[in-house]
Amino acid sequence: MIGRIWSMVGGTWHVKCSGTVVSTDLVLTAGHCVTDSHSGNAYLERIAFVPGQTWDNPNSADPNDIRAPYGVWEARNWWAPDSYRKADGPDWGLIEIQPHGSEHIGNRVGSWKIATGVSLSPGQRVWLAGYPAMGFWSTVKGREGRGLYQCASAWGGGDWARGSTSSDIEYAAACNMNGGASGGPWLAKLSNGEWFIVGVNNWCDDDDKQDDAPGTYCTPVSSRLRTLEFDARFLSFWKNVNAQL
Repeated sequence: MIGRIWSMVGGTWHVKCSGTVVSTDLVLTAGHCVTDSHSGNAYLERIAFVPGQTWDNPNSADPNDIRAPYGVWEARNWWAPDSYRKADGPDWGLIEIQPHGSEHIGNRVGSWKIATGVSLSPGQRVWLAGYPAMGFWSTVKGREGRGLYQCASAWGGGDWARGSTSSDIEYAAACNMNGGASGGPWLAKLSNGEWFIVGVNNWCDDDDKQDDAPGTYCTPVSSRLRTLEFDARFLSFWKNVNAQL
């Protein structure tokens, strides 16, 4: 259900982000994964999604040497909150996937459930996933950003932190994944014993502030990944998108 997001730039497909199938036709990701910050957060030209992407030849230096075990699915619509595109609103994105004939992606690979308003607490287990593609992850040893990786954590007195700005509640978890893992899910095991998506990878941090120039931050690996809590704004975004399907 978790896969690699590709975007077309100048007629060529490039690795972009990570995402998760969350319904029959929708993939959840980050807002900056469906927009272009270099053009005023305009929407991307084209988007494709490869669920369960892996690679054919582990020793290949070609980032396009990939395997698509469940096919390549092109998107037909994508959204970020208006507040994100206009200023600095919550960094969430949803992608509508075009069916393959009569087959829908959610019916092919399944889908994860989303939970909103979940406040993570000490000791709670979380699982982060994505396709990092910067620094170490852009090398042959790092599989050229072609592989799915994970970070498993729990509150351990410093493994992650909770912070808040005006209307945001944000969490940070120790994790080496960096750019490319954006949009990948934060899964938490709730009191009923089930795992739900409670956030997505929005940003990465590292402890070396000398490498924070654009395009070089979080290299060769990151120290932490951050997510915004899915609050009432996410629920409103979700309902607005589903009304347009």
